[in-house]
Amino acid sequence: MNAVHHIDELVKEYLLFRGFSNTFRAFEQESRNDRDKGFQADKIVEELYSFIINSDINGLIDYWRYLDVRYFSRLDGRFLGAVNKFELCLLRYYLVYAAQQKRKEKIMEFFDTAGPELSSNPEWTKWFGLPFSKSPATDPNFETFFTKQWLETFTVSLHNFLNTIFQNMPLPALLCFNIDRLQIRAMQTEIETLQSVIENLKTEIEPGGDIEVTTNTKKKTRADASTASKSRKRAVSMQEGKERESSLIERLSRGNNSTHSITSKSLHDGDASRSLFDLDRSGTPISDHATMDEAVLEGTREEIADAVETT
Repeated sequence: MNAVHHIDELVKEYLLFRGFSNTFRAFEQESRNDRDKGFQADKIVEELYSFIINSDINGLIDYWRYLDVRYFSRLDGRFLGAVNKFELCLLRYYLVYAAQQKRKEKIMEFFDTAGPELSSNPEWTKWFGLPFSKSPATDPNFETFFTKQWLETFTVSLHNFLNTIFQNMPLPALLCFNIDRLQIRAMQTEIETLQSVIENLKTEIEPGGDIEVTTNTKKKTRADASTASKSRKRAVSMQEGKERESSLIERLSRGNNSTHSITSKSLHDGDASRSLFDLDRSGTPISDHATMDEAVLEGTREEIADAVETT
C-alpha cells in the first residue's frame, strides 16, 4: 500500500495530459479529504488520536463507524471480538485523556452521547463512576489505563491490526502492476548478484581448470570408445546377415524348377524373407544399414583418434 501515493500522482498526471481538468480538480479535492489516509495505518491511528486530543467524541465515533463499514464489517466473523475490543479501548482512552487534561465537562459529554448505548455493556459499568472519582489515575478500577505501558501496547496493537487488514486487501490492477514491476526489478537484481557470485567462483577454481578439462576429455574418450564398440558389433551383425542372405539365395538357386519360380516378392512375403528382415524391424534393406553403419564406424574411429591425440 506504500505505492498508493505514487499511483495517485500518476493518475493526476494522466488526467492533465488528457485535458480532464475538472476531473483533475475533483480528484485532487477528494485526495485531500481522503479518509482512508492512503491505507497507511499510522496515519489512521494519528487521525483517531486527533479526535481524542481535541475531545471530539462525535468525530471519533463517526470516523470509527466509517472504518467499521469500510473495512471491519468485511472481515471474517472470528475477528469481530477483536474489533469490539479495539473500539472499547479507544473510547476508554478518550476518557483517560480527558481526565488527564481535567476536562470533566468532556467526560460528561461523552456519557451523554455514548452512555445510552454503553449502559447495557457490563464492561462499562465501573466507568460510569469515572466523573465522580477524585483521583482516577490512582483508582484501582482505572489506574491501569493511565499507565504509559497500556497506551503504548494499545497503540501498537491497533496499528498492527489495521496494517494487517490493508496488506490482505484485494488490490486493483493498477496497484498490482506497480507491485509486479518492483518484483521484476528485485528478481533482476538477484540474478545479477548470482551471476557475479558465479563469476567469482569460476575465478577461484581457475587453477584447477586444466584438471577438470583433462577429466572431461577422458570421459568423452571412454564414451566414444563405447560407441565405436557398439558400431563394430552392429557392423559384424549386418555382415553376418548379408552372408546368410547370400547362402539362402544360393541354396534356392540349386533347387528344382518349382523352386526356381520363387520371385523376389515371394521371398519378401514368405518365411525365408521374414528371417532376413528380422534383423531390422523397420523394413529398411539390410544392405543400406550396412553402408550407413560403416560410415558411422569410420567417423567414430576418427573421433577416437582425435580424442587420443588431445589426451
